[in-house]
Amino acid sequence: MTTNDQNTPSTESPLQRRRLSAGEYLHLVREQAPITFWIAVTCVAIFLVINMELLALATTRVFRFLGSDLFSYWTTRPWSLLTSNFVHRGILHLVFNMYWMLYFGPIFEMRLGRRQFLLLILAGCLVTSGLTVLLAQQATIGISGVLYAFVGYAFVVDRKREDRLISPRLKRFFLIWLAVGLLFNQTGFTNISNMGHFTGLLAGMAVAVLELQGNRYVLASPLIILGIAVVLSFYMPWSDAWNAREDARPLMELIDEADRDDPESQAAWGSYLVRSRATILEGALRLKSAADNSDALSLNAYAWFLSTTPGILGDLISPVRWAEQAAEASGWSDAAILDTLAAAHAREGDYRSAADWQQQALDRLPADSNLEAEMTDRLTLYTSGEDFRIPFGYDDLM
Repeated sequence: MTTNDQNTPSTESPLQRRRLSAGEYLHLVREQAPITFWIAVTCVAIFLVINMELLALATTRVFRFLGSDLFSYWTTRPWSLLTSNFVHRGILHLVFNMYWMLYFGPIFEMRLGRRQFLLLILAGCLVTSGLTVLLAQQATIGISGVLYAFVGYAFVVDRKREDRLISPRLKRFFLIWLAVGLLFNQTGFTNISNMGHFTGLLAGMAVAVLELQGNRYVLASPLIILGIAVVLSFYMPWSDAWNAREDARPLMELIDEADRDDPESQAAWGSYLVRSRATILEGALRLKSAADNSDALSLNAYAWFLSTTPGILGDLISPVRWAEQAAEASGWSDAAILDTLAAAHAREGDYRSAADWQQQALDRLPADSNLEAEMTDRLTLYTSGEDFRIPFGYDDLM
């Protein structure tokens, strides 16, 4: 943003007022705002590593080490309170955050100096993560909390200075985006860490207020606040979720085994993940990795996913081929696998074969099985020319 009025206070650094290409701009950021530059490089590198690991290996070891879930943070990976801020999984998440980091970062780093800039970054990271855990009992990833710390800091400091850090227009934009995030979450459109944004805003405002007090302990005070937030987020005996953290350990161990590429664990965890739009890609990759081991249960889990999941994936990849491999591996005698084979034929539009295999599945079903009613319902679907789909949602799983 530039201005032609020489008397109007600028809200850009000298670096940003130049007309530069993207490459030239990044070169100058590296020279004049190196902390900003290396934070951005770190975020991009982590993004590439975690996505390459997922696509190539169908595992998430790096992601879980750096940007862990809530229960892992409480039990085995407390450092993720800090490192999760540098983790981004989606490309839009990364691009949005890196754009604003490279926009705001040089302004703050060059105006505040590196020590005070690092303090603001630290406050944005730890207060955002700690208070989100403390107040919302949620783990969060991404550096957007730091961006809101910049905005909160500017809200306070810009009232005392003519050369504003952030323009009023951009401050309004970030407040509007906070409101939009609330709307998106309410409608189920996406999942945005609004608590992380709000606490980041408060963290930036708190650091700015402490600075303006002129107290010689100004640098120590925010660190005390950070320490309290970290301790409270790690020790929450009043929280049902915190008290149940040990109960979640078997699930964490299952995921660890899946990340070691154990086929049975991969199939179990993948079957859970594919029931949500947000995690369907990871789940599909895990199920495919498990199926490549060619055991009957893993093949069946992948075939069932292709046969019953909404969307086009089951139309692009033949579920019948995988279901037949599962049936062959089980000797064509397992009722649950024949049930999957029937669903696969129905998905491909062969309802007569689907009905035949479903009847064979029912014939092989043990007398004390509780699956007879739902398998009979599927037989009715196939005889009427319909396939069987499971809507997204975790209600019927694990």
